[in-house]
Amino acid sequence: MKNFHNNWRDYLLSESAEEPEEPEKETKKQEKEDKGALVKKVFDKSKLKVPKEIEKLVANEDVDISELILQLKGIWDKLAKVFEPIAITTTVGAALGLSTEKEVTTDQKADLNLSYKQMREKFKGYKGEPTGFTGYIHFLWDEFDKNKKDALIQSWTKKQTESLVKQLAPKYGLEPYIPMGVMSGESGHNPVGIYGQTRGRKGNPAEAIKVNSTAYGMGAVTQTTYESIKHKVGVPHYMIWNPRYGIEAAIATIANNIKFHKGDLAKAMRLYAGTEAGGHRKMAAIAKAKSEYGLAESVEPEKPEEKEEEKIQQDQKAKDSLVKKFEKAAKTKVDPKIKKLAADEDVNIGELISQLKGIWDKLAKVFEPIADPIVAAATGAAAATGVATAALPSSEDIRKRNKNYFGNTEGKDGNGWVSSAKYSKRGFLNAKLGAIPFKGSPAKPIAVHPQWKEDNLVSANIGTSNGAIVHKSVLKSLRTAIEESQTVYGLPLRNNGAYVAKGTEKGLSAHAWGVAIDFEISSANPYNRDGMLDKGDVRIMLKKENYHKFTNSKNSYRAEMGIGKIQTYGEYLQSADATGKRAWPLYAFVAGPMVGRGQTPKNGISTIFKKHGWDWGGDWGGKKDGMHFSISGAG
Repeated sequence: MKNFHNNWRDYLLSESAEEPEEPEKETKKQEKEDKGALVKKVFDKSKLKVPKEIEKLVANEDVDISELILQLKGIWDKLAKVFEPIAITTTVGAALGLSTEKEVTTDQKADLNLSYKQMREKFKGYKGEPTGFTGYIHFLWDEFDKNKKDALIQSWTKKQTESLVKQLAPKYGLEPYIPMGVMSGESGHNPVGIYGQTRGRKGNPAEAIKVNSTAYGMGAVTQTTYESIKHKVGVPHYMIWNPRYGIEAAIATIANNIKFHKGDLAKAMRLYAGTEAGGHRKMAAIAKAKSEYGLAESVEPEKPEEKEEEKIQQDQKAKDSLVKKFEKAAKTKVDPKIKKLAADEDVNIGELISQLKGIWDKLAKVFEPIADPIVAAATGAAAATGVATAALPSSEDIRKRNKNYFGNTEGKDGNGWVSSAKYSKRGFLNAKLGAIPFKGSPAKPIAVHPQWKEDNLVSANIGTSNGAIVHKSVLKSLRTAIEESQTVYGLPLRNNGAYVAKGTEKGLSAHAWGVAIDFEISSANPYNRDGMLDKGDVRIMLKKENYHKFTNSKNSYRAEMGIGKIQTYGEYLQSADATGKRAWPLYAFVAGPMVGRGQTPKNGISTIFKKHGWDWGGDWGGKKDGMHFSISGAG
């Protein structure tokens, strides 16, 4: 659903929309035609019948097209939930396109050709770390945190591990109970793990760094050990968080060790564990696995006719259950052709799921191209990352709230409250997020209606060292932008506030809606014409040692900016202080230069935030506000 949030970014709060013109009102007839056309498109594509409640929405003149879209999108979302929890088996996974194998990008393929020394060198400077080893550990940790909530991980079970081990172990000449025992001891079958954070422990990167270990994945395979078998698995070491790859990595490593010791399992386990005592523990875990899982035991085959009959019954039960689940989620009847497939003994569940998934995919294609800004505003949907935001208040919600705050639906002054809508500034925010009822002058500290704050604001952890109060509709997009930026650059560290009830004579600030936020101290990213640090700021920053570790290693514009040498920010500031030169602020030094209003960002942090619908004050025309980010166009 990537285009929904792009519309938020490009229209809802676009730079050109600071003072939008009132759009021409469509006639009721035209709106009904538009709604009817959209519904027809959705259900032609999906091969589903239109539910009665959807038909009522089309016929209801008081229901606008955005509310209709919300209903249709709800169907799509619920269909998605039908497929997410389905256990990944060879048949079902292939039919659904839900293979446990993740697509390997061009960059990841390139990483596969790097030696472990080259790989470590690549991560030198990651999050400001001084060596490639410590940088790589932190990168592994970020991969752990990023993927531990992946649908594949959340739904993974020991039975799936057993199934995959049975499938892969023979390929390497192993009895399945051997890797099952090793993985039990290494990770407790936790699908994602890194040294110090397996078997349910919390741990932290420092633990892995302390013991010089890059052990990772379900079998806790180290980077150096992985070197000899990586091309058998086919992905870089940092991708073995995926159980499909992690399990094969463990199996291949065990097989390599056994081959090295000419079939002596005890010696192979000592090599795997690194110590004599560790080897003994592995052997004990393997013995337990042999008893517990019985994976090596032979089973008397069932009679062919009994097995076939049982399979037919199981398939039929599974198909019937899936069709019911699909109907319940979609709140509509499935196509009769689907029911025929479910009833046909010669049609397996994989074929049935392929048909249902076809409906799901077609629904998705209906929604992706929709570029109506009202739809984007109504759904408040996710950025390209797929992280959803809360829905914006509908026009009807805003009218009801206005009545509650001001005693009128237009949002004019009333009930003793001043309306932010009376001022020329932030007209677009007033229109789309609703007017703010307050007392006092906008140029001075104001008192905001407590009900408005309850309706619109949320206090939450946003990923920095301190929490923030933000508008509900932007919380998740902000949190996602912060997390992605931290993964690449290690910044931002902390925020200086999002929601602040303030403004000027022209009206309230974007901070008053909770759709703007400031990061770090002002001296780190000052407010002036070129955004540069003067001598005083340089000396202030020299005292802020927590910022000194960051490097310019990922700043592809460093030569253009006159800082071509890879160095830490502390070293750069010391040089600037010694020569008396003005210096680049923190975010520019780390991620790239500032540009003018309307230009494509060059700064990497700005680019990440832009992708999620946020603009950087460092890219403003006029004075640069390097610590400020706000929803696009909000200022």
